[in-house]
Amino acid sequence: MPSVMEARVARSRKINYEERDIAQSVSDFYLLETLGCLHGDSLSRTRLDKLEADLAREFSEYLDIAVGGELRYAKSMLGDECPKRLQPFLKEAALADRGTAWLVWGIIRRAWGMEALYLAEETFDLSGWRGAFGGEAWRDITKVLRSFLEGRMNKRIFVDRCFSLEHNSGCVFNKLYRVRSVPTVLSAHGNDEYDTLLEHASEEVKCLWRRFEVLKRKDYDPVWLGGGYMYNVDDVDRWSTKFGWSKVGAR
Repeated sequence: MPSVMEARVARSRKINYEERDIAQSVSDFYLLETLGCLHGDSLSRTRLDKLEADLAREFSEYLDIAVGGELRYAKSMLGDECPKRLQPFLKEAALADRGTAWLVWGIIRRAWGMEALYLAEETFDLSGWRGAFGGEAWRDITKVLRSFLEGRMNKRIFVDRCFSLEHNSGCVFNKLYRVRSVPTVLSAHGNDEYDTLLEHASEEVKCLWRRFEVLKRKDYDPVWLGGGYMYNVDDVDRWSTKFGWSKVGAR
């Protein structure tokens, strides 16, 4: 449960942590990618484009504040090795709670721009970090964020990388989001276990998957392959009305 300050900063950054289940986002992303990119389903591709845009914006905001929150430990971990350039940030954040550090980091980022992330990456790369703080994991998190913000990584690759990012004690998203089922869905994606992904997917993406199974067959066999569910073209019309889909696909 985030503190009052953490929630305040998250809302100011439009981070949708209260409604978003990361496991569901993982499932939706990879199922839509399969339908839209592998099987050429145009409606799924449209939904994927919007989802990846929303996630890329939100995840970049989240990783940014998370980096600042972790960086507040630099002085206690690194001692005299702590870069002096960090002093304006550490003066306010070193002894503060995480939410306050997020707020102060936002001020530093606006003042210093990308230079703040360069400095964070260099600081996390120093050898004095120990235990569950900073170090290589956070250096890599910062590097992924910087690559995206500098335009060297596109939205889809960025989101894909974010899903598997981990800090020293688990999923990178666990500072705010629900992440309990994330390992399960990532494993399912790696093993092409679509039934597991569908269990965690949103209702709309589940229906898009079933729609594809109905429309791709010339005889419109109403039995959905692999699931034992009974769906037909009438269901496709019902889903189209419910979710505002264009009624595309062979009939």
